Amino acid sequence: MAIDWFQFISNMVIADLTIIVALAGIWIGFKLNELHHNNIEKTEARRLLFLLKEDVRLNENLLSQLRDHFKSKDYNVVYYNLSFVVWNSITPSLIRVLKKPQIKDISEFYYQLQHVSRKVDMIFQITFKLKLTKETAAKRQILIDSLNQVHLPAIF
Repeated sequence: MAIDWFQFISNMVIADLTIIVALAGIWIGFKLNELHHNNIEKTEARRLLFLLKEDVRLNENLLSQLRDHFKSKDYNVVYYNLSFVVWNSITPSLIRVLKKPQIKDISEFYYQLQHVSRKVDMIFQITFKLKLTKETAAKRQILIDSLNQVHLPAIF
């Protein structure tokens, strides 16, 4: 029985082409999956940044209200503080989808906000938990004055 070399070679070429086409299909599938995944991450990042922008706007308004309230020299106590609900709930997702420089800037902004929030807490505690003496009133005034000196970094 003689070997039909032409048939053998054509079968090998067909097999090689089948393997090449299958590998190309796998590669294309991976690339399409990567594009889809990147699109989902970009959409998620845009959504999170939108939520964060709204939260920043809210906190800037609250800080402005606090400053206005304390500028009046009226020693009524503020019963509200800054909001960290959105920040606390989306931080893990932000870390997953944003780049390090963005996360650093946003974290610095919220660090400053938390610093302001702590001052408001201290003003509240001095007013209600400590005996209001000249010394505690002076400390309270220092905290109130420092609220006007807070500079929040621009992140958007």
